[in-house]
Amino acid sequence: MESKKWFNNKGLLVALFFLFYPIGVFGIWKRNATKLWKKLLYSIIGFIYFLCMIALTFEPLMPDRDFYKEAQKSIKKKDYEAAKRYLEIVPKTDLNYTTAREQLKKLDYLIAVIPAYNFYESAQRSLADSNISMSKSYADSSIISFNEVFSRYPDTKNDTTYLSVLSIQSFISKKQEIEMKQRDKRIAEVFKDLSAYVNEYEKFRKQAEKFMYSWAQNGSDKDQAIEAIEEAEKASTVLSEKILNLKSKILPEEVFSIIDKYSLIISKHGTTLYMFKDALRENKSSTMDSAIHFSQEYQLDKKEIDKSYQELKIKYKI
Repeated sequence: MESKKWFNNKGLLVALFFLFYPIGVFGIWKRNATKLWKKLLYSIIGFIYFLCMIALTFEPLMPDRDFYKEAQKSIKKKDYEAAKRYLEIVPKTDLNYTTAREQLKKLDYLIAVIPAYNFYESAQRSLADSNISMSKSYADSSIISFNEVFSRYPDTKNDTTYLSVLSIQSFISKKQEIEMKQRDKRIAEVFKDLSAYVNEYEKFRKQAEKFMYSWAQNGSDKDQAIEAIEEAEKASTVLSEKILNLKSKILPEEVFSIIDKYSLIISKHGTTLYMFKDALRENKSSTMDSAIHFSQEYQLDKKEIDKSYQELKIKYKI
């Protein structure tokens, strides 16, 4: 009796499996002669087949998808990649097929030029934030990107964004030229004051050492030497401070460095002057020898700094 049941009829079961899947798969699972792994395999294959048949059956009843319309929505959102994909599958039977092909050409250009647009927008933001150097960097990158695009699309050089980024470049160049002139003017003023302060100190130093060496050689001019040294000490404190105050202006780092070096050696030389004064008052020859040594070091250091200073003056055409 078991063999006469409908699910043991292979022919009927196969027919039901393909024509009416739910009953067919039910019959497979009822059939004891079929192994479990086969039941699972037949069920999965049948289910996939069943879904495909449903899709094919109802597909004619589904409305056609308007890919051209989808593309226009993506263009409004500036999602050009998605718009391009939709336009590429607009069927030839679509009334908008010719328009879609024309739009595809424009989209190819828009997609290629996106990096240039992004650099341009960054240049605008940096310019609004007064970050001139960053704005110039973005504007230069935008121009490079535009030129790469123009090599592929020669007829697009009238792009308004391209013309705008050119105007940003021109504005930045003029602004930088003005800033360079202002900077050079500041440097010239600083160098003028710096030279005056250093030369003024040298005058005090040389006067003090003149009397000091006179006393060392023949023991004369001791009081004048002490007086000159005290004047030079005061000058050392005042002028080293004045030199440091020159750093209050906006200047290149290398100019700041020269200012620091001059201020430092003049300040240090003030200690040497104190040693000279001590040697004079106490008649200490050993202290005098050390002071002379430090003074010679000062002159060597100053000579090196003077060399760097002259190089900067040449660099900035002062």
